Amino acid sequence: MERTLVQLLKVLNQSGINAAARLAPDGRIGLWLGDGTRGICTFAFFRRHELDRAVRWLADRSVVCYPASDFARTARIISSLVHGGAAIAPAEERRSDPRK
Repeated sequence: MERTLVQLLKVLNQSGINAAARLAPDGRIGLWLGDGTRGICTFAFFRRHELDRAVRWLADRSVVCYPASDFARTARIISSLVHGGAAIAPAEERRSDPRK
């Protein structure tokens, strides 16, 4: 499923990540990540035809700027599964005796 910018902004905000988008006077889309404590973590501007790239950038930078967020944890799990990593075992399996 392809994420739209609006969907991603909602997901990030629900995960406690302050993210925003704004249409600049020259038609570019400005994206920001930040919070009241650290201020702006990162920002970038994209042309309208680069919207897919902008969404990927925002998701990637969210993981970097907010590594302890629910969004970042979920993104790492999905990335691990997609790129051939082992799935995280449920707690019951991790506690079982490996010699059995």
